[in-house]
Amino acid sequence: MIDHLIISDETYPSLVDSGIFKKLQASERWVLPYKLKERIRNEGEKKVKIEMSKALKQKEISITIITETQGFPSTKIKEL
Repeated sequence: MIDHLIISDETYPSLVDSGIFKKLQASERWVLPYKLKERIRNEGEKKVKIEMSKALKQKEISITIITETQGFPSTKIKEL
């Protein structure tokens, strides 16, 4: 859904203009189950990569190698 107009004699209120559409997009209630599983899996993978990056940094592995293997920018690795 891109937008929905409610047409009346006087106005044309839009779900986008009223902010309702943004709330619907943020809500997980209307997200398809396979999309939720995909999102959860991606978040889990990201957490694992962050933990792995922290461990590699503690072992004094080069930041260049960590960024190449984990896919994070060097600034993010330096923050860990």
